[in-house]
Amino acid sequence: MLHRDFQEVADAYDLTYAQLTIAWTIAQSGATHALVGAGNVKQARENAAAGDAELSVDEINHLNQAIRERGLLQHRNRRVATSWRWERDNVGGSI
Repeated sequence: MLHRDFQEVADAYDLTYAQLTIAWTIAQSGATHALVGAGNVKQARENAAAGDAELSVDEINHLNQAIRERGLLQHRNRRVATSWRWERDNVGGSI
């Protein structure tokens, strides 16, 4: 399960699941920041602390592979492309 892969890495780095997800997002090529929300001050502090996490290249690759094996990145990209085509064809938008 993908959740298990992420939780194992989070535990190894003493991060919450949410913090690892934020750190992983920031670690992606081309990502300069992660958009996150918080329902209270504690969550905001935890989210901010995720920016200090330094994941190893091996851990990042492990998580990326776990996501690819489940076809999630491919599915997301296909959905984005489909959404863009629908908007182009039905709304006349251009992206």
